[in-house]
Amino acid sequence: MANRVDDTPVWALTCLFVPREARGTGVARELVRGALGYARARGASCVEAYPVDDILGPVHSDHAYHGWVSLLLGFGFTEVARRTPKRPVLRRRI
Repeated sequence: MANRVDDTPVWALTCLFVPREARGTGVARELVRGALGYARARGASCVEAYPVDDILGPVHSDHAYHGWVSLLLGFGFTEVARRTPKRPVLRRRI
């Protein structure tokens, strides 16, 4: 696959949909926590995510379904690549 960062086997966290009425209530944090637990329980050793960088400035909610850098950094994800200014590739070993 041409877009791989390297040969590390990863599980991918690609989308965090939270309905408008539930935003700001911690649902996204629970989705990440649940995804990490699910991956760990099934033998994953690394989870990769492709969030929007909200640290550089505001992110319109239409683009936030990939998750936010600030949210994932709080779960121990680190940046391993950046292909566009606002879209890093983050990873967390589990």
